[in-house]
Amino acid sequence: MSQVTNFTTEQVTLTCYHVAMNETQNDTNQLTPAEAERFSAIMGACPTTWPWWRGVTYHGGGWDDPCDITFAVDNPEGEGVLKKRLSARQVVRALAAAAHSVPSMKHVNPYDPDLDLDADTADCVLQVAVFGEVVYG
Repeated sequence: MSQVTNFTTEQVTLTCYHVAMNETQNDTNQLTPAEAERFSAIMGACPTTWPWWRGVTYHGGGWDDPCDITFAVDNPEGEGVLKKRLSARQVVRALAAAAHSVPSMKHVNPYDPDLDLDADTADCVLQVAVFGEVVYG
C-alpha cells in the first residue's frame, strides 16, 4: 500500500510517495516496553545534533514518554525548513526500515534488547522516518 506524505514550508510543498510499513498496532497507542527501549536508544543518541535538524517538539509527553513528535529539518529540495509530525511508534518502526535499507546500518539488529546507537546511526533512522530515505550524508 502506498502512502503519500506532504511536507509543507512557507515556500513549497513536497509530496513524497513511499511504501507504508506494516501496521500491526495503532500509532496512537502507548509504546510497548520494547518499543520504548528502542525509542530511547534512537533519541538518546542525540541524532538531531547535525546542522540539518532545526528542532524537535514533543507533544503529549517528553522524550521519555512521547505521543507525537514534530521534527523540523532543512528542506533538501531548496530553501526553508520542513516540519513533519510523527508518532513515537513511527519513529520506532523506522529503525527496522533503516536497518534493512541503509547500507551503513546492515549490522544493526533493530530488535536487540541491548541496542546501542551512535548519533550517525540514529540520524539515519530519523531521516528514514521523516523522508523515507537518507538524504543527508
